[in-house]
Amino acid sequence: HPERAIYVMSGQVRIDGHDVGAHGFARLDHGRTVHIDALEASVLSLLGGEPIDDHQLWWNFVARDPARIAAASETWRQG
Repeated sequence: HPERAIYVMSGQVRIDGHDVGAHGFARLDHGRTVHIDALEASVLSLLGGEPIDDHQLWWNFVARDPARIAAASETWRQG
C-alpha cells in the first residue's frame, strides 16, 4: 500500500537505524523495503492502505484544510 506505518504496541524496535519504543509510531516510505530489529520482546501493528482523497493527517487529526488541523491541535494542546 502507498500509505504504511508501524505502531509499536509494546517493547522496543529499531527501524532502519531509528529506535522506536512502546506507543511510538513510524511512517514507512512508499516502495521502500525497511529492516526491523526487535531490541526486546515487542508487539507491533502494521497499518496500511490507499490515500484518502485530499485529506491531510497529522497525529490524530484529519482534515482537508491544514489550518483546521492546526486549530484542532492547538485546542487539544490547551486542554
